[in-house]
Amino acid sequence: MDAPALASLERAGLVGVIAGVVGWGVLAYIEWSGATSASVSMTASGAPHLALSTGTVAAILVLAAIGGLLQMIGLWYYLGAFRALRQADDTFETPSKLVWLALLATPLLLLSLGALLGTLVNLANCINAVPVGASWTASCQSQAAATGGTALAVLLTGILAFIGWLGLLIGVWRCGAHFSASRFRVATVLLLVPFLAVIGSVLLWAEARGLRASRPAPTFVR
Repeated sequence: MDAPALASLERAGLVGVIAGVVGWGVLAYIEWSGATSASVSMTASGAPHLALSTGTVAAILVLAAIGGLLQMIGLWYYLGAFRALRQADDTFETPSKLVWLALLATPLLLLSLGALLGTLVNLANCINAVPVGASWTASCQSQAAATGGTALAVLLTGILAFIGWLGLLIGVWRCGAHFSASRFRVATVLLLVPFLAVIGSVLLWAEARGLRASRPAPTFVR
């Protein structure tokens, strides 16, 4: 089952490269265009005023949507690779289960982050409307409670997603032992570093592609 696993790893690496390029491109555009801005100023009455531009919200949501979609596709390919390998190597049983966890937790994390961003904007708008020295209104207190609840959801889903992604890294590391390919292990280390993850994906793609090309094509006997 090595050939299907290598094909899935190759696709996972390619998706990782695309995700890295898209992510860096979006961040560069946001920085270059000044699409995001958040400022805290004082009103004429002395009340603090927090301003979150619509560009900030839109940029974060677009980035999360693009990144989330690509990450889900990559996770699916990693899962396919580990499930193929576990048929002959039971050390991939745990990584397969943990990648399933990542597949479930990652979209929940992204939804929680989106909800948290929305509640933060609503809370900021509510606080801005409160006069100086006045107590928070019931609406602001409700928004604060909602913000706390969504922050807790982000924390819990983030922990689950982290455990799942840790299983993915363990699986890639074990691919290095299974295929006697050191570049898989180097890729694992690079995938741990956000700024170097795209290089890790390139190594993963190149190694899987090279191993798959070096293996003889299957022959069929009639």
